[in-house]
Amino acid sequence: MIFAVEHFIWRPLERKTEKKVPSIIRRMCSFLILVLAFFAIVAFVFDQKITSLLATSGMIAMIIGLAIQINIANIFSGIILNIDRSLSIGDWIMVHGRTAQPEHGTIGCIVDIGWRTTQLKTTDNALIMLPNSVFSEKTITNFMLPGEKARFELDFCLHFDVPTEEALRVLNQAAQAVVGHPQGPMAGSKAKVRVAGTSTLGVTYRLRYWIIPRLVSPSKARNTILESVLKSLDEAGLFLVSTRHILADTKTNERGLALHSEVEVESSEVA
Repeated sequence: MIFAVEHFIWRPLERKTEKKVPSIIRRMCSFLILVLAFFAIVAFVFDQKITSLLATSGMIAMIIGLAIQINIANIFSGIILNIDRSLSIGDWIMVHGRTAQPEHGTIGCIVDIGWRTTQLKTTDNALIMLPNSVFSEKTITNFMLPGEKARFELDFCLHFDVPTEEALRVLNQAAQAVVGHPQGPMAGSKAKVRVAGTSTLGVTYRLRYWIIPRLVSPSKARNTILESVLKSLDEAGLFLVSTRHILADTKTNERGLALHSEVEVESSEVA
């Protein structure tokens, strides 16, 4: 019976939907078939009443349930995750960390939603297993819905002395230079830079770009854009503002940009 369900239900369903049926659904159906077959054998082969057996099995199930309640929570969470159409096997997702930024979250492809855990394959070819009860409580971003392409953002902070028009020109050129790159933004899309705001450090410029996470991992696309931006800024004689400033012996160059002769730049803001 189990093989018949596999052959006549699961496989045709996978061919029709072009998606893999989660293992938890397969195993749950197989378990129900085995339980029904067991009670049928007891009732019809051995000619025994199953009411007392059901009562006894109910008590045993309650005792076992109390002992493994955490695993039961994982099982029911896995069932809910499979019923929910917002996530499916093959989707690229981000499990958010302390912020909504990609560098603070976990990005991976859903490999399977099993009895106890949801398995994610990361861009580093590692397998992460999250308990279903924990996974279901996390904030999840699905890069595959409503479409395959997803938009990402990068912030760059430049000094107030840098003309806005020049900053936008350099950053936009750097972004467009890697559009269509195998590890960069998707071809046909436009990476755009806009003024996002100001702070005590300078002006923040936000670069927005599109990728297909199934084809290019977000971390690799981010690295490609950062390399292009840093190279373009260096060629233009511009620099990202430091998070630490010492205003001693400050001079200016011919572009009107601050040069700190006594300052060793410790870090740059690239969010």
